Amino acid sequence: MPANAVLPLPSNLSFEQAAGIGVAYLTAWAALVNAARIQPGETVLVLGTIGAVGSAAARIAHELGARVIGTVRKASDIPTADSLPVYEWIDLGTTELGTGARAVTNGRGAEVVFDLVGGTMFEKCLDAVA
Repeated sequence: MPANAVLPLPSNLSFEQAAGIGVAYLTAWAALVNAARIQPGETVLVLGTIGAVGSAAARIAHELGARVIGTVRKASDIPTADSLPVYEWIDLGTTELGTGARAVTNGRGAEVVFDLVGGTMFEKCLDAVA
């Protein structure tokens, strides 16, 4: 490990807390970069966007030049405009995922769908894929 990649343990964190800091970003990176191989200009739909891994995914996808679509359970969950680099939000309380994804992509759907919710959302994700 290069010395400049190591930082002292902050006194207000336990070892376990400090060890877990990067997990959300590593998870998002593995999914979007290693598995999906996102490319600049692609549209990435992130379910669970306001959670730790989802928000990391939105930031990573945006930095790599992708257009990010986020989801929330209700409109009041949408964060302030500057907190996440999301192009468009889909309110799952009022809009079906596939319908919303196609509406904001001119009928095409997203090239990448990152499902952090699972379960019953899986089949709905298939309706949102380009």
